Amino acid sequence: EVAREYLTDRASRSWRPGAETVVHDGGAPPVVEDQGDGSVVARATDVARIDSEGSYRRTAGAAEISRGFRLEQQDGEWRIAELDDGLLLSQLDVSQAYRQVSLYFLSPTRNSLVPDTVLVPELAGLPTKVVARLLRGPSPALRGAVLTGFPQGTSLEVQSVPVRDGLATVPLTEEALSADQDAREQMSAQIVWTLKQLGSEIERVRITGGGDDLVVAGVAQDQDRNSWLTYDPDGLGDSASVYAVRDGVVGRIIEGVFQPVVGPAGTGDPPLRSPAVSLDTTQVAAVSPDGRTLRTGRLAADGDLEVVLMGGDLSPPSWDPLGNLWVVDRSTDRVLLLPGGSGPVVQVVTPPLPGGRPTSIAVSRDGARAALVAGRGG
Repeated sequence: EVAREYLTDRASRSWRPGAETVVHDGGAPPVVEDQGDGSVVARATDVARIDSEGSYRRTAGAAEISRGFRLEQQDGEWRIAELDDGLLLSQLDVSQAYRQVSLYFLSPTRNSLVPDTVLVPELAGLPTKVVARLLRGPSPALRGAVLTGFPQGTSLEVQSVPVRDGLATVPLTEEALSADQDAREQMSAQIVWTLKQLGSEIERVRITGGGDDLVVAGVAQDQDRNSWLTYDPDGLGDSASVYAVRDGVVGRIIEGVFQPVVGPAGTGDPPLRSPAVSLDTTQVAAVSPDGRTLRTGRLAADGDLEVVLMGGDLSPPSWDPLGNLWVVDRSTDRVLLLPGGSGPVVQVVTPPLPGGRPTSIAVSRDGARAALVAGRGG
């Protein structure tokens, strides 16, 4: 609203501040150059972008951003008549004007939540803004990799999520009532986890659809903020172990002590390196010391180690929550997927990577993201 006071009436009507935010380093104010024709150009160092969905992306290198502004007189005042859509803010501006929040969506297995981190303006009515943003779906970076429990077309019936006496009320449109019990549970988990991060003042959540309470089996009408802990996005319990290799033997670190695992992987015959244990802790995958052989097997006394892949220089393997195995053969620059942990091997097509050739991969515990290392050396 304040910015529009500096625009002509016509520019104010056409300007779209929410299109994109360009973030500059803020070490010094933008350099403003008078073009001598009733216009100026502001120049600064571009460090990041915030898109219309709130996704923050760093800008590669130290690129310069330039923005032109044409001025003209209106009612005896100089005003901006032409400008680009969006905002140009310093890093300090962003830290003061935005809040980082996580929107929670469903993993590919639908049994855990995946955080989608976005920036939202730090303004009054934050619960309303966050739930409305959740209902619009994931950011482009996660689109297609996560799911949602909300039936298509579900939105806020009124643009308000009031919080009174610790109770947040989420009034959804009647489309929400078409969800079956599984979807109602998933919708509830998404909403409760998204809202409870906003502060301890949100103690309970009530969800309605078309004015009627959304009945969810097994939970009260007013859902406690600690409901749906089974959907915890962390994905690992307190008893999760650290696995390591010593002298070719795969073992667990328990209270600071190395203990070989049960089965052939814990014998050192054959010797192994770079172990990966499946999320259900029933399977182990590891590479031979020369990097040419990938073996998998059950973590059981009667288990065996099966050769599932031969390569030239295999990276540490990575399990996803569906029991598939991912690895990079660095001798051929190929990312490989072994469905079910044993194959047949599928080559995964990756886009060109800024660092060069892929050298290793790790899949997140929720199965929605993968981290790739590319290039050689540093």
